[in-house]
Amino acid sequence: MPHTVHCTNCNAPLEIDPHQPILKCQYCGCDLKHTVAYRPAARPEPTMTEQQRKRVLRLVIFIIAATVLPGIILPVVICGVIGTSVVTSITGATHTLKDDIVRSTKTGQPLPPSVQGQLDEALRQANQALKQARGAVAEAETFVPEPQPEAALRAKLEGYLECVNVESARVHASRARYLAWADARRGPTCKEPCISWGIPLITVSESSTGCQARVPELIKAAPHLPAIDGAAASLIAAVQTLVPLVKEAESYFRQQDYKDDACAKGKELHGKLVAAFAAFDAPDKVLRETLAKDHGALQARRLAVLERVDPRGRAALHLRLTLQARRVLDEALAFRSRRWVNGAPLHAALAEYKNHASAFQARCANAPLGGEVHRACIFGLRAIEGFRTSARELALSPRRRPPTLPGHRTLPGTIDNVILSYNSLLHYLPGIEQRPTGYDRCPARR
Repeated sequence: MPHTVHCTNCNAPLEIDPHQPILKCQYCGCDLKHTVAYRPAARPEPTMTEQQRKRVLRLVIFIIAATVLPGIILPVVICGVIGTSVVTSITGATHTLKDDIVRSTKTGQPLPPSVQGQLDEALRQANQALKQARGAVAEAETFVPEPQPEAALRAKLEGYLECVNVESARVHASRARYLAWADARRGPTCKEPCISWGIPLITVSESSTGCQARVPELIKAAPHLPAIDGAAASLIAAVQTLVPLVKEAESYFRQQDYKDDACAKGKELHGKLVAAFAAFDAPDKVLRETLAKDHGALQARRLAVLERVDPRGRAALHLRLTLQARRVLDEALAFRSRRWVNGAPLHAALAEYKNHASAFQARCANAPLGGEVHRACIFGLRAIEGFRTSARELALSPRRRPPTLPGHRTLPGTIDNVILSYNSLLHYLPGIEQRPTGYDRCPARR
């Protein structure tokens, strides 16, 4: 049947027959053979008489109501996927409709509208329950028990990891911002052009789940690790010394009190700050190095167990991706450590990381909406891909050293950009925060 389209040049209405297309507009002569989309011919649908359709429908409904529905409902109820009210509704409708379906099938009479509506509602709820059951099966994981000593060690190390990744990182960020404009050896003169940067406060969580409250409990918990426990206790003591000192310095520079005393207090505070930061650095270094070694070995042992029991499970995919991300970072650091270095190991690590990320992404594609896997995929896939992109830019960069321009340490192709994306990835993969190789500096000091 002809239908009306409009000319793309003069907007004139044109009647188009799909079997006899118009190549030019009859009003303006515009060439239309490449610009007018024609409606495709409808594909003929298979036909069935109304009586045949009803008989087939009654037969299918009878089979579902008599045999299939109980087989679906029973495992769903056992798994706890659907509620009691839904089960009661479906089973009640099945028992009451069964006799009506049998009677209608024997006599050939159509089902009453009210009975047909009840059956449609029961089938709708059954289909919904089946989808939920399939989602629960897709998200189900093989439970792989962890020995008690390994579980206790994991809880302790991950507690210390949180302290390093949160409170230790805040100390480093505060010092980096302060020393970006103030000379570390001579101290501030209070005439620097970037003195408005000041020194950021070090925020410490005072809740029961914060690092300050958890470290004493972690030290007492088994297993006893003298190196890590002692470093953690010294770290907390150093942070407690730094917090009030940084708060005083922050108020001093923010309120511009240096204009009243010719920067005398600023120089005094600088000496105290440098000493406090030095006291913080020693336990922080020990804690980071020991955690990187012990936690990495713990993850490798856990992955070996998962590879034997459930190699395609979510836990194995997640842990495999975690360890490979750290290997990529180590290869990236080695790639930038010297001016000329072989980039083949970094490319190989990136290729393996891409395979693990693709496997994790495939698991995400089959994850049911609203589940734990789906939530992890929503927030984690972008960080996973972003880390691979930044590492690939580094591998393909012709330079061998990061740029030195102020504020450019996170440019594509720099090691600090890789570190930044890796630290963002730690929100979804367990690991230790990596400090950047350089910090932004006040432009006047370049």
